[in-house]
Parts: sequence; C-alpha cells; structure tokens
Amino acid sequence: METLNNCENCKFYNRHYTIFAARLSYANCGNCKNCEINSNTARKIVKNKMPCEYFEQAENEPPVSRDKLQNIILQMKKQLDDLLIIIRQE
Repeated sequence: METLNNCENCKFYNRHYTIFAARLSYANCGNCKNCEINSNTARKIVKNKMPCEYFEQAENEPPVSRDKLQNIILQMKKQLDDLLIIIRQE
C-alpha cells in the first residue's frame, strides 16, 4: 500500500485534537511546524492540501506502553499537586 505525501503523513504536521463529551478525538485540522517554510505559505498548503517540497515522511512511532503512560500521568499529577500548593499559599 502506497503512503500519500500529504500533510497528515508528514513529520512536520502538528495534528489538532479536541475534547468532546469527555473524550479526546482528532480535529479535522492541524498546522505545519517546519521552520523552513513561511507560515502563510504553510497555512495555505495545509488548508488546501497542496503538494509541498518540504514533505518528509513521518516515522511510525511505537505505541506507548500502558505502564509508561501511567507513570507519565502520575508525574503530571505530582506536578499539578505542587502547583495547587503554590496557588493555595497566595
């Protein structure tokens, strides 16, 4: 199966997400984060799904393990708890 050279398959594409009904899902949009290309041009390419000379195939990253994800969330919780302590002191 051939991979399409479009923004959604590019390593510079930053997909947007939305939370609806307490669920995270893909928004039907995103933006280009390649600093080699003018932001107005990048926006036009992404919006109109035009071919881009800066396209680079995104690497398929292996999924994060459940244990690693749980550890990341626990670290985030600790950081949020610390911020809450600071906010309550003010």
